[in-house]
Amino acid sequence: MSFDVSDFLRGLEGEGKRRAIAAGEAAVDKFANHVIGQAQDLAPVETGALKSSGVAEKAEFVGHDIRAVVGFNTDYAAAVHERLDLHHDQGQAKFLETAMRTEAHKLRPFVESEMRKAL
Repeated sequence: MSFDVSDFLRGLEGEGKRRAIAAGEAAVDKFANHVIGQAQDLAPVETGALKSSGVAEKAEFVGHDIRAVVGFNTDYAAAVHERLDLHHDQGQAKFLETAMRTEAHKLRPFVESEMRKAL
């Protein structure tokens, strides 16, 4: 997931810009962890290994974006995610995609709000 902060940072320099970027990174971190939590709630559970492998890497400012990588770290996570033909007693396919789509509209306002607070 990523958030373009170029418009927000326009006109900021020095310490103000550094504080805004740090606040944006913290906000994206928090949001990424929220999305992983939502995805874990939707993930199929047989042993619990898939669900517990959900991770959100630390957000970083790259170019004009603040980015965080989210995913699941089992050998079979992608296969379980994509298999729409399988029935799961608990959870569903497309667990990460569903969580990201459901929560995506909240990212921009949340990050902008947190960056404003830092100024």
